[in-house]
Amino acid sequence: IHKICIHSERNKRYDIFFFQAEDGIRDAQESRGLGDVYKRQVEAFSNHSFVQALTMFLGEFLCIIAYGFLLFVPSFRQSEAKALREAEAAGKNINFNYFLAAIPAFCDTVTSNLQFLALHMISASVYQILKGGVVLTTALFAYMFMKRKYYTHHYAGLGLVVIGMGLVGLNSVLFSEKSSSNKNPLVAIILLILSLLSSGTQFVVEEKIFDKNFASPIEVVGFEGFFGIVFSTIVILIASSISCVGPDCNEGYYESFQTACDAIFTDGHLLFLVIAGLLSIAFFNFFGLTVTKNINSVVRAILDITRTVFVWGYNLIDGAEKFYFLQFIGFIILILGNLIYNEIVIIPGLDKYTRKRLGKAKLL
Repeated sequence: IHKICIHSERNKRYDIFFFQAEDGIRDAQESRGLGDVYKRQVEAFSNHSFVQALTMFLGEFLCIIAYGFLLFVPSFRQSEAKALREAEAAGKNINFNYFLAAIPAFCDTVTSNLQFLALHMISASVYQILKGGVVLTTALFAYMFMKRKYYTHHYAGLGLVVIGMGLVGLNSVLFSEKSSSNKNPLVAIILLILSLLSSGTQFVVEEKIFDKNFASPIEVVGFEGFFGIVFSTIVILIASSISCVGPDCNEGYYESFQTACDAIFTDGHLLFLVIAGLLSIAFFNFFGLTVTKNINSVVRAILDITRTVFVWGYNLIDGAEKFYFLQFIGFIILILGNLIYNEIVIIPGLDKYTRKRLGKAKLL
């Protein structure tokens, strides 16, 4: 569990707790979902990419149950009522249409399945490098559709984040063991680029939803999980009807829900990982949407890739990861870019348009 203190543009302080839900069990490499975990632990489940995506949405759907329990807590109801009054005073729509959650859920479905498929065709190191590009797509879409202004320190922060992720990925390329996972790298790269577009779209759409509507993050995550289950079920049905030949096939088809369930319920360790993953994904997505609602989607994207640092640190302590100086430098640059973008670290010469300087200018 990681606690990050953030000051939003509204000058409110938020203590954000991140659970390393999706890639914490694997070595220090990023993954959108539980695919890497299962691939490492139980080979029989590694090819069930579409079912793995379904488990992610099942975890998100748990937030609906949690929200139902929270409604019985007086302090939560009071907090929600106060937030509702503030949203109404700010001119937001207080009758939120929950079908809007289907849009980011669809984007998430596309992202998850594309990345799971790509991971079967390319090395994890290259996968990691390209996946860090979600910061750029999110920043671009926020500029295009949210009319967000970026200043010098924002560009510097984003640049350092990209450089840091590039060094981490380069370290993996230079020092990782050779693998046969590079089956079709060109197709994998295309799939990953498409997934970055859908992932960036998801983050910005979620921010747009919160910008115009009143909604609780935990409730929105739950409805995204519901629609994600619907979309993933459709994908599984289609994949289960398309025949294929090769080691990555399941009973002669691209997916087999039955064999996936057999793998889960006949292996206690895998079942434990699935249950733990469901719970951690619920927390992870709730806190991610909380960042989107109270700050913005770009900050969420930066924090999303910064999770790798915590996994790397844990694996060093646990002995599951070797120390590489290049990787260490990459993580330092990644963290520095994060801090500069969020104006936690102010660089002389790049502070002209920080919130602090702009606030002083308004007072004069």
